[in-house]
Amino acid sequence: MWWTKAGVVLGNEGNQCCPLNCSHVYGYTTMLERLWPELAKDMRVTDFVRCYNKGVTMRYGNGFAIDGALAGVLKTYLVVQQADSGVTWLPTVWPNVKAQMESVLANFDAQGDGMFRCPQANTYDTSMSGPNTFIGSYYVAALKATAAMAALMGDAAFQKTCADRAVLSSKNYEKTCWNDKFGYYVADVDINNCAHSYGPGCFIDQLCAVGLSSACGLGCNFDPAHEAQARKAILEYNTVGGATPFHDMQGHFYPGDVGIRACTYPNGKLAKGMQYDTIVSIGFTYPVVAGMLLDRNVKDATTIAGYIRARHDGRHRSPWDEPECGLLYSRAMAGWNLFDQCAGFAYDSTKGHLGFDPRTNATDFKCFVTIQDGWGTFSQAGPAGLPTGTVTLTATCGSMALATLGVVSSAKAATADIDGHSITAAVAGGVITFAPKLKLRQGSILTVKLSGGVAVLPYTVEPCCPGGTCGPSSSGLRKRGGAAALPEKSQLSFELESAAAPGALDATTKFLLFLRYLMIAFLLFASGLIAGHFITLRLD
Repeated sequence: MWWTKAGVVLGNEGNQCCPLNCSHVYGYTTMLERLWPELAKDMRVTDFVRCYNKGVTMRYGNGFAIDGALAGVLKTYLVVQQADSGVTWLPTVWPNVKAQMESVLANFDAQGDGMFRCPQANTYDTSMSGPNTFIGSYYVAALKATAAMAALMGDAAFQKTCADRAVLSSKNYEKTCWNDKFGYYVADVDINNCAHSYGPGCFIDQLCAVGLSSACGLGCNFDPAHEAQARKAILEYNTVGGATPFHDMQGHFYPGDVGIRACTYPNGKLAKGMQYDTIVSIGFTYPVVAGMLLDRNVKDATTIAGYIRARHDGRHRSPWDEPECGLLYSRAMAGWNLFDQCAGFAYDSTKGHLGFDPRTNATDFKCFVTIQDGWGTFSQAGPAGLPTGTVTLTATCGSMALATLGVVSSAKAATADIDGHSITAAVAGGVITFAPKLKLRQGSILTVKLSGGVAVLPYTVEPCCPGGTCGPSSSGLRKRGGAAALPEKSQLSFELESAAAPGALDATTKFLLFLRYLMIAFLLFASGLIAGHFITLRLD
């Protein structure tokens, strides 16, 4: 990438490969928006002002691909959230953001049911026909993002149009493309229109836009449980290499390497299937990992991230060079979203809101944070569910302005100070509100003390013999209100019952129950140690 003297940001797909500003390669990425939002803004100016031609062009004024065009909408919203607190930049690109979405609604969503059936040009250098959740996920997410931007622009009518169509689109793609027997999303095509489509195949990008939608705080685009199941299916069906040699399309694999290929056909193939189905791309893989973290499936996310890091451990490749069709391939900048989702990072400069929901080590968590005008560190420490605890935010460089700070906490009371000077704060539903809005200057530390909540156990113990002689009130840990509730400062107390005489357990039963809970405690401790060794991101 380079920045011209005129202030234009340009980039190839890879080192001396495929110029310029390819919409559906950079469309996977979130790193520029998070770390260098001013550069990201200029790329959106190129999309929607300099080179706009009835839509976002695919390569700096040339071509059109619907995945990249919709990604441009999502990336516009992401950079507004990251660095447009006064909504002063959005108006420069909004007219054509809206114009493009109006064109998509009229021409791609021609039947008005939220699904595309026409040819859909995409990053696999082909056009797929028929409803599919690869492009459909982009459409649903872009509609949500456009609705949010329309609200910022005061366009209530278009906000409603997009919000309503997002709901309809999600519902219809879910109904059409989810295959319960296969456990993943398929493309709705037949032998007559299946050219270049994955059809019944298990496709790595079947939920591609989750990378951008999760970064924007828009969450899943379809049924969350089905999305989680589909991502697990990708790991199950698309893992290649290891003891079985695999020849990937671009020749990046060495003996023993393990990765996720683009598409497999465990339930049959229509015609020739899709182009590039044997490619193993880190940039395609990162959104799957980010989605797993969104699902709180840390185990499988760690597994796939481990495949990537093992391939780039320095033996055969540089740890800093993640190639695809060229070296130093730009799509790999999608990896930044793993950090966002692992931290449960949420930020919206227009609302002055910052939030965290760590997927690992939530009782003693610390991470890097970057928001508009500054960067620093965030930390939280306290029992599970943060009924009590301490939250800190340090402005290492620049400044940080906040109206609210979100954490996953049941606390009912909060006190706060900046560098020891008390400020007004309140907490409700895990959202800490500051009145007035605070501004941390460089070197300052915000400290919030939480109290008054109820602890929640981060696991559920099943009855000892479900459906057996113990009956419906079998011995075990009983959940209260969905979780075992512990008043602040109280000791943990299990309610033990027997079907015949509540509280009248003999010594043997009590001892066995004790061993049972001891084993559970040990397993949780071991799981915590494993989770502590999560994902190391190496980004150049």
